[in-house]
Amino acid sequence: MSSPVYQTEGQNMRHLALRASSVAVVAALALSACGSNDDSSSGTDNNTASGNKTVTIGLLADLTGAAAFCGVDVKAGAEAAVKQVNSSGMIPGVTLALDEVDDGTDPAKAASGMSQIASSDDVSSIYGCASALGLAAAPIAQQEQIPLVGVQVGDAGFVENGNYVFRTTVPQSTFQKTQVDYWVSKGVKTVAIAYQSDNPTLTQLANDIYPKLLSDAGIQVVKTATFKSDTVDFSAVASAVVGAQPDAILAETQGTPTVGLVTALDQAGFKGLIGGSAGFSGGVLAPLGDKANGLTYPSDFHPSSTVPATQDFVKKYTAITGTDASKVSQFVAEAWDSVMFTAQAMANTSDLTRSNLRDSMDALSQQGFTGAVGPLTFQNRSALLDKGLLLEWENGGTQLVG
Repeated sequence: MSSPVYQTEGQNMRHLALRASSVAVVAALALSACGSNDDSSSGTDNNTASGNKTVTIGLLADLTGAAAFCGVDVKAGAEAAVKQVNSSGMIPGVTLALDEVDDGTDPAKAASGMSQIASSDDVSSIYGCASALGLAAAPIAQQEQIPLVGVQVGDAGFVENGNYVFRTTVPQSTFQKTQVDYWVSKGVKTVAIAYQSDNPTLTQLANDIYPKLLSDAGIQVVKTATFKSDTVDFSAVASAVVGAQPDAILAETQGTPTVGLVTALDQAGFKGLIGGSAGFSGGVLAPLGDKANGLTYPSDFHPSSTVPATQDFVKKYTAITGTDASKVSQFVAEAWDSVMFTAQAMANTSDLTRSNLRDSMDALSQQGFTGAVGPLTFQNRSALLDKGLLLEWENGGTQLVG
């Protein structure tokens, strides 16, 4: 998701420069651990009654900017998971806390934010959501040897940064076939693609993943058009793809451009099927009103799924937050999983240093982990899921297709 992607060498040089110039560490938060800036990375809170140590996870998230529709939900999911961990006593002798840093959906701020977290006493870190920002943060986490767990960040290069980098969100590329299968069931023979070209994940979906899936299904791509994240006028893009007279349009967008593109497609007179990806979630479609009805997108999560682990998560999350179950998004669930994965790895080791926690995370990934989205397996520290779900927007909310 989001923002321009950088070449590896240039990216690393930029990160080193940013790290050298970043602020060492913000004044310790009320719940943050205090201690030396070494591998011990944990401290003691003031709760003398419990005698628990407070151990802090750095949460770097897109709380503002283009990907805030995802980052805000990541924050909500992570905070609720921390409450669940602490109330259940999941990590003996430990109270978990979050050190929250906003990157503004800006790669430079993501790099400096990860430097800030790495320079603190935080024992581990989580990032969500945009791919380009995850790619900016991951080399720093690896260099500073602080475990980093990615939420979203579908680009393959994220976990390739090294053995301190994990991803508990299943890459979108692994379950897009659900969208194609749906189109086949509806008799779709031709598809046009419009995609956000400065977003690495969406570019991969539009150029690599979907063309092969569509070809294998006997569906022809009749037109491809691109736009940037700062595009305001979508009339030319809409005219190009609608003019090709496709049965369906694949709209690979993130955040605000979703509303602009779908509106332009409607104004251009398109009456066929429209599908997207995770950029359609997190309430992004709500401003479209009835125009969003019938839009579909693949996902790894829906609150009405009958998967036992999903229902257990929804019950706990709604009890903690008072949120209507139907409003619980995939980003909330994925962030919950990132915290629970980290907490389980903490519970599995007696010495909470960064290196020991990394080893425990690695062992947990090899063992497998059941999260809010269901049972996850891992390959090269990246989560895999057997099958995705297809969601359809209808009257202000999503429902499972089929």
